[in-house]
Amino acid sequence: MRPAAIDATEPCAPGLVLQIHRHISPDTYGFGDTYRESPRPKVNWGDDESFSMGAEQFACKYPPIETDPPNPDTHTFTINSNKTIRRRFSSSNGGGGAHVVAGFYDGDKSRACLAKIYDGVSYPRRDPDEEVHDCMTLADIDCFIEARAYGVMDPAPEVAGKLVPKYFGSWTFLVIARLDRRGATRTRWVRMILLELVPGESVRDKIDKATIDGKLQYDLLPDELTRLRVLQNTIEAEIAIWWHAQIGHQDLAPRNVIVKDGNTVVIVDFNQCFIYSDMGWPDPKEKSPFPPSPITRSWGSLTWLYGKKGLVRAHLWMLKTWANPPSRKYAALHRSFLERETHEDIPPEILEILESLGRKNK
Repeated sequence: MRPAAIDATEPCAPGLVLQIHRHISPDTYGFGDTYRESPRPKVNWGDDESFSMGAEQFACKYPPIETDPPNPDTHTFTINSNKTIRRRFSSSNGGGGAHVVAGFYDGDKSRACLAKIYDGVSYPRRDPDEEVHDCMTLADIDCFIEARAYGVMDPAPEVAGKLVPKYFGSWTFLVIARLDRRGATRTRWVRMILLELVPGESVRDKIDKATIDGKLQYDLLPDELTRLRVLQNTIEAEIAIWWHAQIGHQDLAPRNVIVKDGNTVVIVDFNQCFIYSDMGWPDPKEKSPFPPSPITRSWGSLTWLYGKKGLVRAHLWMLKTWANPPSRKYAALHRSFLERETHEDIPPEILEILESLGRKNK
């Protein structure tokens, strides 16, 4: 029997009940040579029809790969919130990306979770950056990389449900596509994943609330100590995710950091991540019993974010925060870091700390 399809022009509207089928995502692909080459048929951009046809028509012509048959493991997801778009592309490039909605699994209000829906109709028709992938390929890439990443992180007790949301699997559902003004329709599949609904607010939302007439009002933000604690927790979370699950986030923007009570953080949006185990990289734990210090991992990445004065403040904060970490939390600062020639150009107060940690006085 053909699964029930959602007859709606907006498949993410509050109140809709999606008939969802469990879906095993194919292996990841995309991002140049990071993963395998795309197995999808390539769109002939020389054919004007690819641009002129409607979004729903295009989605039906180039559907998500591995669509049929549906998995018999079927449930419902009841949407109870307005959609939020997780913009992969800027508005200047046409915007677009996956949608996020909250809802109930099998209608049980005690089982609230978050659905991230990868509908190619919501993506730019053609990749505005590389001009290679079409919207359906972009949606597939996002879905498969993110589903794979959460699937890798979920068995790691140090990560899942603590530093990232718990993962409840990859799913697919049918919608009715309206193809023309005469009422012609077809059904098409849309992919989604289900995640733990994390209480909290993103750093981006906090910044936006404190921005008036385009200017950030610092007195409307949490105090500086709180902001630094959130930054510390974010840096430590990124390292822990890499160390315990071999996942490099690669897009650690304010919109992707959820701040919970107590200023703990949860990292979201892994559609652009590096899954190092899939890339053939060795497990970092094979080389060291402890993860690297945030100082060595983040020191150089700050240089483009601040002016000289701000950079000095940032480096001093890093040294005071992590130079003497609790036992067995991070590896000691390596000699190659302490003896870097570039340190000779930094202020005396930083050199003094580095020398107290073992740098030779030159």
